[in-house]
Amino acid sequence: MARPDLFIRLPDRPFASSFFKCILNIGLMMVMVVVLGVVSGSFLKGPIATVLTGFVVVVGKMAHGFLNTLVTGDVQYHNPTVKFQGAGPFGALYRIVTHTTPGVAFDDTFFFRTIDKLDTIALNALWAIYKVFPDFGSFDTTEYTANSFDVPWSEALLPSIATTFAYCIPWIIVGYFSLRLRELESK
Repeated sequence: MARPDLFIRLPDRPFASSFFKCILNIGLMMVMVVVLGVVSGSFLKGPIATVLTGFVVVVGKMAHGFLNTLVTGDVQYHNPTVKFQGAGPFGALYRIVTHTTPGVAFDDTFFFRTIDKLDTIALNALWAIYKVFPDFGSFDTTEYTANSFDVPWSEALLPSIATTFAYCIPWIIVGYFSLRLRELESK
């Protein structure tokens, strides 16, 4: 027996329930894409707004996990006893130049404390960029429906609804003010 063979099975629900929950999740993702496209179109030209929307969707769908790994520094090695050191760009640059492995700790000198502070600033900036992109991977509930499981509200739908509102409301406010300022400029 393997670990995935043992699980708690929830009560059976009709297939239509799972299917429509999956469609609702896809619709929420579509709402986010449409709102982003319309808002970016309010202050950018059409082709550039399309490229921006596509870029946000691709990064949010495919690279969000990679951004999370960069921000948190959770890098998986084959040896779990190795603690990742110097996760920022300046520490990594120093390690590349000196051919030092990530398992070797930095000394406690002014130079390495400066590198650590610069890495902290860079990782905080990367964290802010990471939060700009929504996690579109969390909207994918097709595995539940494809494997005949009910899509759970608490783990799949409620986070998707919260993400949709959390990103769409600021986007709509930015779009409103960009259109309002544009109208004031044209008078």
